[in-house]
Amino acid sequence: MKAVYVASPRSKKGNIFHIYNVVGTVAEVEEYKSSPNFVKYPSFGTNGEVQYITNYIGMEDEVALVKKKDGNFTLDQGTFNKDVARLNAVAEASAVLADKFADRLAEKLAGSASAKRATKAFTVVEETVEDTTENLDNM
Repeated sequence: MKAVYVASPRSKKGNIFHIYNVVGTVAEVEEYKSSPNFVKYPSFGTNGEVQYITNYIGMEDEVALVKKKDGNFTLDQGTFNKDVARLNAVAEASAVLADKFADRLAEKLAGSASAKRATKAFTVVEETVEDTTENLDNM
């Protein structure tokens, strides 16, 4: 199951939240819909898409959703965390190498994001963002 980035609206209190559509098999989406957080704070897009809302943003537009021990789901940040750990290790060895590694990491992220945007167009209707932000302050 994966989360596909949709928008990053600001709540009435000024907090930024990131909205993802949940994509997967019918069984996976049903499992997500039965998670404690979704039961407590259900969110649907204008076309009925099941949505995942978080204050964390993934580094790519499509991120795997993983189930936690408490039954809720979160974005899989494993690859990003591994890249950051490598960047920190390289930075300790050499600032020049760290700059080059950071450039390669940025290219990797930009390349995957631009390729996905080229193949998939997401339309965000302003009503969706406004309707969704009403419940964000309660989360």
